[in-house]
Amino acid sequence: MHGTGPLRPTTLAWMNQSGKVCRPGTLASFGIGEAWLTCYRREAKRRRSLWTERVITIPAGAVSRCYRLEEASKADRWRVLPTGLHPQWIGDLTGPDVVLCEGEWDLMTAFDHGFTWAATHTAGAGTWLPQWTPTFAGKHVWICYDRDPPGMRGAARVARALWPVAATVRIVDLPLPGTSDAKDLSDFFRLGGTEHGFEHLIRGARRYAGSVYSPGRGPRLSARRAHLLRA
Repeated sequence: MHGTGPLRPTTLAWMNQSGKVCRPGTLASFGIGEAWLTCYRREAKRRRSLWTERVITIPAGAVSRCYRLEEASKADRWRVLPTGLHPQWIGDLTGPDVVLCEGEWDLMTAFDHGFTWAATHTAGAGTWLPQWTPTFAGKHVWICYDRDPPGMRGAARVARALWPVAATVRIVDLPLPGTSDAKDLSDFFRLGGTEHGFEHLIRGARRYAGSVYSPGRGPRLSARRAHLLRA
C-alpha cells in the first residue's frame, strides 16, 4: 500500500452515490483515508503484479482494512494489511451499552446518525471467537445484523455466545425484507429510516433468552419473519 492520503472528491462522490454517505466528523473519527493498493502473486522467487487500484482505507487496530471501489465481486472487495493477523474490532467497547453491527459500513452509518456506542469486528457475521465473549460481561448488548439468512444465523450465534455473560442481549429486527438492496442498517437509513425510528427499534428489541432459543426448543431465532419498512 502506498500513496496514503485523505479521500478525494471523486471518492466522496462515489460513496454518496453508493449509499455510503458519512459526515466529515465520522470520517475523521475513524481515520478513513485513501491509498493505492498493489496485489502481487509469488511465482518461484519472483513477484508478479496482478493489479493496482485505489482503495478506501479503514484503520482497525493493528491492520488496515482496504475497500476496493472498482471490484465488482462483493466477495473480493475487502483486503487487509498486514495479512495473517487475528480479526480486529472497530468502535467503542468501553461503555455499558453496545450495538453490534455487521461490518464497517454499517458501523459508520450508526456513528453518523449519533449511535456512537456501536461496534463491529472484521471477521464477518458468521464468525465469533470465544476470546471475545468476556469483553461483554455485564454489558447490555443489541445485535443489529443483516436481515438476510447469513446475518440472522450470525445474530443467533452471537446471542448464544453472549447470553451467559452479558447483562442483557437483544436482537434488533430491521424492518427490511432481506434482499440484496434492503437488508442492513445502511439500507434502513438510505430507504428513509430515521434516528428516532432506530431508537424505537432498539427500545422494542426482543430480549434473547437461552432457555427459549436453545437447540431443539423452537422457535428458531434465525427463522423469524422480517417486517417491512413503511414510508
